[in-house]
Order: sequence, then C-alpha cells, then structure tokens
Amino acid sequence: VQSVSSQARIEKTWTEAIANLRESYAATAFAGLGWDCNQEKAIDRVAAAGRADKLGIWLWRAKYLLESTAYLQAKHEVLTIYSKRYRDKPAVAGAMVDQALREYLSPACRQCKGVGELMVETRRITCEACGGSKIHRYGDSERARTMQISYALVKASSHKLHWLLDLLGTQDKQVNYVLNCELERFTIRDTLQKTG
Repeated sequence: VQSVSSQARIEKTWTEAIANLRESYAATAFAGLGWDCNQEKAIDRVAAAGRADKLGIWLWRAKYLLESTAYLQAKHEVLTIYSKRYRDKPAVAGAMVDQALREYLSPACRQCKGVGELMVETRRITCEACGGSKIHRYGDSERARTMQISYALVKASSHKLHWLLDLLGTQDKQVNYVLNCELERFTIRDTLQKTG
C-alpha cells in the first residue's frame, strides 16, 4: 500500500510529464528532424502526431504552435460537425464555432493572465476575477457582444456552445493520449507506481 505522499508524488510527476508533452510538441516546430534511437526527438513527436485525429492535431497546431492555417482548417472541420448536428443559420453557426474556438484557444483569465494571483506591492493576492482558477469565465452577455448576436439567442443556444467546448476538449485530450501512447510516456507512471 502506497503512502499518501508517495501517491501525491506519482500524480505530480505524471501531471508534469503530460504538461511537458505540450511544450515539447510546440518545440517541434522549431527543431531539426534528426533521429536518435536513445532519446525522444522532434521527429518522434511528428510521427506520433500522425497517429492522432486530424481535427485534434489542427487544434493543437492552432493552440500551441499558433498556426493560422491550422486554425482555419480546424474551424472548417468543427463547423461541418456542428452543422450536421444543429440546423442553425450559417451566420449563427459560424459565430458559435468562432466563440467555442476563442474560448478553447484563450482560456486564461484576462486580469491575472492565467497565473491565479496578482502582486500588490510585496504581497500576493488571489485574483478576484477568476478566484484563483486561472480561467476566464465567459458570460452570456460577453459572448453576445463578441458573437454579435442577441443575448436571448446566446442564452437559448448555450447548450450548443457547451457541446462544442466539450468536443474541443475531448479532441485535445485524445491527441494527448495518442501521443503519450505512441511515445511510451505511460511507462513513466507505471515505473513510478512500482517503485513508489
């Protein structure tokens, strides 16, 4: 039986390994594609990404590599999926997809920039805007202004936006899972659990 601190250490290391995957994927865009059988290189991440769903990869490229062409491809794909599910007017469908992508790509709190706290003189204070969550909470009135549609329509369509956000989040997680499997990152957790 593992102690609580041992389990917490395993979870922390596991979380760090997953977080580092996004950083190393982004670094791939600026790296050479040399290969080395003894260590993970950019070419390994490129090959692993080839096993993931194309929408997920476009989302990752748009979010972590800031590629505008990937954003446009993801937007087109998400709009196609959305239009098959919901029969909204094209302008409303486009606004819904744009808003969902905006929230997916830019989740950080605007006041603390995603840190969760602010420095006031020498003291750290929990951000009042996000309550320390680091995430911007989009309200229906803000969404209506941004989407340039009525507040009533935004309110009535909120379930559609939540469905889109779930779709985008699921795609992100699936890419992460595929890359972890292909790069054999799960062995880190297995090894830690055996030694913990």
